[in-house]
Amino acid sequence: MGMRLNMVNGRAVRCAAAVLAAIVTLACIGVTNVYADAVSAAEMQQEIAQQEAEEQQTAAQKEADEQAAQAQVDEQIAAETSVPGKATYLRATTSTSVKGISSADQKKGLRYVSLKWTKAKNATHYEVYWSLERKGEYQLVEGSVETASKKKMLFKNDKEVFLKVRAYNGDTPGKLSESVVIWPGYGDAVNATKIEWAKTVNVIYTGQSETFKVNSTASMLKTYKIKWTSSDETIAKVSSSGKVTALAEGTVTITARSHAGYKIKHEVTIQTIKPCEVPNVVGISVSEAKKAIKAAGFKASVKRQFIKKKDMNKKYPGVKMGQVMKQNKKKGTTLSKGSTITITYGDEIYDCGVGVEAMVQWAEAVAADNSYGYSMGVYTGRGLDRLCPYTNSGASKDYDCATFVNAALAFSGMGDDFMKATVKPSPVVRGVRDRMKQNGWKKVTVKYKKNGKTYYRKPTVKELKRGDVLVNTACHIQMHVGNGYDVGAHNNYDGKTGDSSGREVSVNYSWTGYAEVYRYYGKIGK
Repeated sequence: MGMRLNMVNGRAVRCAAAVLAAIVTLACIGVTNVYADAVSAAEMQQEIAQQEAEEQQTAAQKEADEQAAQAQVDEQIAAETSVPGKATYLRATTSTSVKGISSADQKKGLRYVSLKWTKAKNATHYEVYWSLERKGEYQLVEGSVETASKKKMLFKNDKEVFLKVRAYNGDTPGKLSESVVIWPGYGDAVNATKIEWAKTVNVIYTGQSETFKVNSTASMLKTYKIKWTSSDETIAKVSSSGKVTALAEGTVTITARSHAGYKIKHEVTIQTIKPCEVPNVVGISVSEAKKAIKAAGFKASVKRQFIKKKDMNKKYPGVKMGQVMKQNKKKGTTLSKGSTITITYGDEIYDCGVGVEAMVQWAEAVAADNSYGYSMGVYTGRGLDRLCPYTNSGASKDYDCATFVNAALAFSGMGDDFMKATVKPSPVVRGVRDRMKQNGWKKVTVKYKKNGKTYYRKPTVKELKRGDVLVNTACHIQMHVGNGYDVGAHNNYDGKTGDSSGREVSVNYSWTGYAEVYRYYGKIGK
């Protein structure tokens, strides 16, 4: 019985232990599930927060993109609807080429005109207008352009043509530009939109005046006058012709403005007059005379007088060529400081030898002397007065392009007979050209090959030599002096004898409108 009791107790103990183990196991399972649930919730919250942050970032980026796109649209709308600026600095050129012009239009006297201008703000395209009067009714030139240039427009060669440009922004028009004019005739007829100083001074003394001058890109100053202004008219005033008169001590800015709005400025100091004594500069070189005059408180104005070397000592004893022969104010004369002393020195034109170089030197000397101007008329009514004042007494000191080259050729050593044979009564380009051919001048051509065939062309500007004569029998003749420059008689800018502009007979960039080039290969002798 005892053994049986023990067996029962052992079974009970084992059952209790099993029950206890089961309870402990169930308890552990419950704790584990609670922990897992806590971890899962935290991760879920973290994921939700991250997802919300990403959604907010995406929404912000979308809003920013939408704002940027809208701003771009607004900017584009504003640009498309804004009024464009005005085209400025118009520059028009003509061409001697008739390539591409029909024979019918050539008979009508039509020529090509090209126009360029400065790009206008907000412009999508441009339209060009023309008129035969500066203040007349302007007509549209057919065809708009997207770039700031329009080429190969056809206009009559014998008419002044005024051109204007209007910028467009889509369908929105801007204001018409200032006008630019094409002069009658061929060649590089351009306007004066751009200007630069030709003459200024830094100091003017009270009571004295100085005339400022400008150079333009073309022959427009006669039609469109420069507008002059002074920053302080109590210190210095300026006239419509650029004459600056000093009134009181101080500093003033003088402004020159072209018809198209281009401005240049120069500052001038006004000082009180101080009397000075005129020095004697006769018999010294021009450079030394200018230094002496400046040191005495004056300004020097230099004039050249042409005189034969053999006559120099007779008229001005002790004075050599290249020295000052006379001055307009005597030594010891008291003048206001800043006054101008004019000195005249002797230079020989036709004693410089013979040949092509003598011809060019003579032409350069005449171009540098503004007492010689341009005219196609006959002043004295004499048939031979267009020769030269050095070879024909009473002759005009004004030339047209043909008479200028004609006279230069005579000074090359071909003599007066050359001129007299050509002037009947006034030479034309073709006549001078033909006379040159009769006297040994040869046409210059450059040989080249293309597609196995041999061709000939006129020389380029870079291929020209000093002394070459450039010819276009339809319009003009002049001489090449080297380094891309020519000398010739161009146009009458002041309407009177002489050359107040300094451009009527002058040295300029090489003319590209020549059709033929003639060169002398032999030795010219008298």
